[in-house]
Amino acid sequence: MSSPQEIASRILKQFDKDNSGSIDASEVRALLEETYKGLNHQVTDQDVTDTLAFLDANKDGKISEQEYIDMVQKAWANKDK
Repeated sequence: MSSPQEIASRILKQFDKDNSGSIDASEVRALLEETYKGLNHQVTDQDVTDTLAFLDANKDGKISEQEYIDMVQKAWANKDK
């Protein structure tokens, strides 16, 4: 079974189209569109902005692999609460 870190790393790499090691706003949009697929939610610019603001700990305008892994680990640790 894969660890939360391995899963997060694979997901980020799937959306990191330029192989920079992080996802920028356009790649975040693609990730959100995939996440919301089938939920009848149109991803907005505000969704992208809010996601970046929430996950971009160092405020460089991108979500690094480590920032994404940190979020997944926190969510995994709190999944049963």
